Amino acid sequence: MADWTEALIDGFTIAGADSGGGIVVNGFASGLTVSNNRVINNAGIKSGGIRLGHPTLIAEATSGACAEGEATCYADAGNHGIDIHHNYVGLNGGQSGAGGGVSLHTGSDGYALTDNYICGNFNLQQGGGVAHLGLSDGGLIARNTIIFNESYNQTQTVSGGGLLIAGEPVLVGQALSPGAGNVTVDGNLIQGNAADAGNGGGVA
Repeated sequence: MADWTEALIDGFTIAGADSGGGIVVNGFASGLTVSNNRVINNAGIKSGGIRLGHPTLIAEATSGACAEGEATCYADAGNHGIDIHHNYVGLNGGQSGAGGGVSLHTGSDGYALTDNYICGNFNLQQGGGVAHLGLSDGGLIARNTIIFNESYNQTQTVSGGGLLIAGEPVLVGQALSPGAGNVTVDGNLIQGNAADAGNGGGVA
């Protein structure tokens, strides 16, 4: 019987998306591997290149997903243990959310983003190259080349030209942001990125 938790996206050139971005991993895709792809020249409402989960998906307390006392919370996408490696992610653009090149949202626990070439991506919001936004524990960002990416918006202060690691904004009824979780960033080349109207041209 096939193990659907070990799907593979490998060896593709994905180009020309105009609203959804290049690769969107919606939810409950634990064990997926995204490898050896060229994800180039894509545009997305939430992210341009590769996106795990959702930056704005909210769960109600009645679903049982929220902590005690919270009326609403950010939904866990259930994308655990996803491996993204040896991809070329270049010249993609995002309009909102976070991450013009690669976006890792709430519920991406135990992901590994390794040995990728992430170059020339742009986002109108946070994180031009890579964004880890929301609570995802045990993430690894290692040995990537993250160069010449940009986050810029004339009307807002957006940060993290190369790499953004941040918690989601506080929701009504929450005392604090859930935070980002624990993330290891090791051995990356982060160079020539820009956050033109915010903080952290390289890393925020």
